[in-house]
Amino acid sequence: MRIRLAGFNDLDDLYLMYKIAGDSLRAKGVNMWDSEYPDKEFIGEDIRKGEMLVVDDKEVPGGIAAAFVLTQDIIPGYEKADWQYPDEPYVVLGRLCVNKDRQHRGLGSSIMDGIEESARQDGTSVIKLDTHKKNKEALDMYLHRGYKKRGSATWRGEDYFLLEKKL
Repeated sequence: MRIRLAGFNDLDDLYLMYKIAGDSLRAKGVNMWDSEYPDKEFIGEDIRKGEMLVVDDKEVPGGIAAAFVLTQDIIPGYEKADWQYPDEPYVVLGRLCVNKDRQHRGLGSSIMDGIEESARQDGTSVIKLDTHKKNKEALDMYLHRGYKKRGSATWRGEDYFLLEKKL
């Protein structure tokens, strides 16, 4: 698995991957990604800040098996959480998306293994993230990995759990 920083040459493929994932999620009643979020401007900003990472895979359309954001920014709404480790070094994981052609094969868990190991090596001791309350697959994966619910937030009229894990 090769993880690298996304470049602006990835923008169209990333946008399409998130759009397809959003369509699939909405078909299951999970209204989190659509034509407005994340749009090309939003993804482009992640790329500009050096926070969007991709997993390369030449065998899938666009060559991207997955993407995610790692940031130090606290997202508005996160202040509502009952974080258990507020003074520990942390990273915020956002928008983990696995290409539809690579789903249900353990790639999300492998990515999480890599993120957690890399964070440990960098001296980061806490990972914070959010997931849509109706996104059962993602929520189950995070809870199985030891993430704990620390609160909730509402964005664009949709409810999300805020989760945290001490590494």
